[in-house]
Amino acid sequence: MSIVWFFYILDKLKRNKLSKKILRIEPEYDFGLIGIAAACRDYRLCWFINKYLGLQFIREEKDLPIFNDQGDRFEIASFRHKIEAIEGDLYILPNNATSGFLAPEIKEIDFFMLCTPEMNKQDEKDFIKALNQIDIIQTAYAIDPNSLKSKDNFLIF
Repeated sequence: MSIVWFFYILDKLKRNKLSKKILRIEPEYDFGLIGIAAACRDYRLCWFINKYLGLQFIREEKDLPIFNDQGDRFEIASFRHKIEAIEGDLYILPNNATSGFLAPEIKEIDFFMLCTPEMNKQDEKDFIKALNQIDIIQTAYAIDPNSLKSKDNFLIF
């Protein structure tokens, strides 16, 4: 084997080692999101929704870990209602915690209701109308998850 052949093989190895393959994953935001403004504690909101809409929101055993823009970790409570007919779930998540917001760009929202799978538009409209009838809720409206900068915080479900 000549020295030229050796350097040729060495050059090929270096090129293969330096070339990198990058796997890009685009997450899908296939859930519905409803913003709720209500000046109350999370358990109280769930109680009113359970009472007036006949749902069964139950607090999850473990709090959810969230990371803010500075990389600090904080935890938020979550409440879940199972919808067995469509194998879906509804979650109520508080927007504010002791050390940050779930979605800091819309601080006027106190809670989010996350719907998996995403509701069709008419069902979502009817559900929001029913939420707005509850006395403790000032307002509820649909939010496009793709419009949020912090939309990745909702991918934990």
